[in-house]
Amino acid sequence: SFKPLGMAGRVSPIAAMHYVAVHARKKESKKNRDRMTAIAWKNVFRSRKSAAVVFLSLFLSVMILLTFDGLFSGFSASAAVGNTMYYDLVIEGNHDVISKEALVQIADIKDVESAEPICLRKNIDSDSDGRDWLEVSDSFLQKYCKETADELSQTDAEAVRNAIQGDNYAAYLIGIGPIEFERICKECGLELSYDEFDDGETGIWLCDARLSHMPVGRQTICLGGTDGKKVVISKMESHSVDMSTFLTISEVAPNILISNKALSNVVDTDVYIQKINIQLKDPALDTQIQRAIKEILGNTQEISIDSKQEKVEQKERSFFSLRMLGTAMSAVLFFIAVLNFMNAIYAGILARDKELAMLECIGMSKKQVKQMLVMEGFFYILITTVLVLTFGTLIYLQAYQAFTKLADWAQFRYPLRMAGIMGIVMLLMSVLVPLISYHSISQESAIAQLRKAERE
Repeated sequence: SFKPLGMAGRVSPIAAMHYVAVHARKKESKKNRDRMTAIAWKNVFRSRKSAAVVFLSLFLSVMILLTFDGLFSGFSASAAVGNTMYYDLVIEGNHDVISKEALVQIADIKDVESAEPICLRKNIDSDSDGRDWLEVSDSFLQKYCKETADELSQTDAEAVRNAIQGDNYAAYLIGIGPIEFERICKECGLELSYDEFDDGETGIWLCDARLSHMPVGRQTICLGGTDGKKVVISKMESHSVDMSTFLTISEVAPNILISNKALSNVVDTDVYIQKINIQLKDPALDTQIQRAIKEILGNTQEISIDSKQEKVEQKERSFFSLRMLGTAMSAVLFFIAVLNFMNAIYAGILARDKELAMLECIGMSKKQVKQMLVMEGFFYILITTVLVLTFGTLIYLQAYQAFTKLADWAQFRYPLRMAGIMGIVMLLMSVLVPLISYHSISQESAIAQLRKAERE
């Protein structure tokens, strides 16, 4: 008889009054949970100003961290380098330094897939600067040359005077091979027949990116001077190739690309190799191939070798430093937002210590109080997550589009991994912060807390 009396004695009168039969407990329990959820929701917005500050700080810090991570994860070193360097190795030398015999030896190196030269006309004694001269009669082309001359004259007026003789403008005939031809056509969207191009019937304009359409009729080039041998190109491609695509520049008039075969046929003098574009079967053998090339060419200071693999590694190190810096800055901002969240939760619980003690006195258990407080923290995180997935996604897309205008090689990456990490961190915060905060004020009984609050 003492055991049931003891059990009954531990039940408060308020709880005894709310006792219901066993068959109705499940339904009542669901109602209680619904009521507790409603109370927790109202408690979140009890101080709207404080709630808005917490939401804003969490949203901004999470968005900055996700944006940095997403943009930086789209930083591809190979894409960045490949945007300006198509070949695995590029050998470039001054006038007549790279011989044809060296080209053959380089092409015969094991694991070299292709070695294609870019050629220019070799100077003769009376031709001091090696420039050719484009006869400009088309009004559109003449307007372009004059505008380019006006821009160049602001920095180098002497160069402009030396590049213009009447209606003739200094230009260069540049010879390229089939691989470079295919690369340019693919990258610039040109639809040309290589057979016509190889026979010298067709040429490609190489000029500033401002021009998309160029004259298509026959063009005349005077070799070595305005009174030199005249070379006629029957047809020119209407779409110009941007100089940055070819990594070369012109002074005033556009340069003209023709095939190496056509260049050799039209010039009276020999041609020389200005550059060799090399593709490797395995880019990992870059260092070994460079060593073999240097043995063939010798250690001359007039020859430079650019390695795509080395540039990718350098760019990757730069990107890694940027990622670390951006992530560290974002993590600091997120940490500040977390402190703001913790302060809001703890301050809210501390300010309601008397209220929470009163709820316990009228029948709410500590477990139910903890559930209510955890729900409040969860609502903070839930609303922040909804804002990030809706407005945050739109902001991220806008940031990516703006960034690609500066770096068109950047790849789109939605920061799913970082979003998952942030979700787990915030979910743990929504549980641990309210529980730890409540534990710090609930060491005493509810009656003792009320008496302490009355004394204060």
